[in-house]
Amino acid sequence: MPLPWAEPTSSSIRSLVQLRPSDNSCTMEVGDLTPGRRTRPLVRATFEMPHGVNRVRVVCEETGTILLKMRINGQTNTDLCEIHESSHHDKILVTFRKGNNRISIGENCTIYGSFNIAAGGTLLIGSGVTCTGPLSIYVFEGTTVTIGDNCLFSNNVIFRPSDAHRIFDQETKVRINNPANITLGNHVWVGEHVSILKGSIIPDGCVIGTRSLVTKRFSEPNCIIAGNPAKIIRRGIYWN
Repeated sequence: MPLPWAEPTSSSIRSLVQLRPSDNSCTMEVGDLTPGRRTRPLVRATFEMPHGVNRVRVVCEETGTILLKMRINGQTNTDLCEIHESSHHDKILVTFRKGNNRISIGENCTIYGSFNIAAGGTLLIGSGVTCTGPLSIYVFEGTTVTIGDNCLFSNNVIFRPSDAHRIFDQETKVRINNPANITLGNHVWVGEHVSILKGSIIPDGCVIGTRSLVTKRFSEPNCIIAGNPAKIIRRGIYWN
């Protein structure tokens, strides 16, 4: 099944994924669709389903390189993948569920981990982002996780803008755990075993200490943030 071109929204547009579980494989053409830019040579790739109808590998037909691994659930999916050609992302497993999801990864990123995106979720990763260990991101309930440029992640960092299950006040029946977007600025260093929860904002130049639990919005850049729950423990820093 040939894949249609996506509407251009950024310089990193790769393809619009439209698969049905009944399809064994399909092909796509990959290129830069940004208006006013010279289109890069197209890369022809194949969606393969080696382990069942919902497990997909995107493989470059010319080189045999695995461009992306995905798991797509549901009868019909319209999920947008934007991954810059200079990024290393063959060790990412993306799970799309319930359609209308989006993932965007910028230039010169080295990332591996597991990304679960469902029901209109959006994951935006800037340029120059590096992971030294697996990164786990769960984007549910129409939320957005935004990661800026030149961020560094250590082992076992988790993002959760939603609790996935709803909790209500017993008397009022009002939900008490609404989802909220997560935003990381540019040049943020996140230590090992950090959890970043719904509504968190981390400004530019900050360092997040090992095993911290980030649960709120911070507004001051260039700080060390650490603890459970996380708080500012030092101001006026920079790192390289």
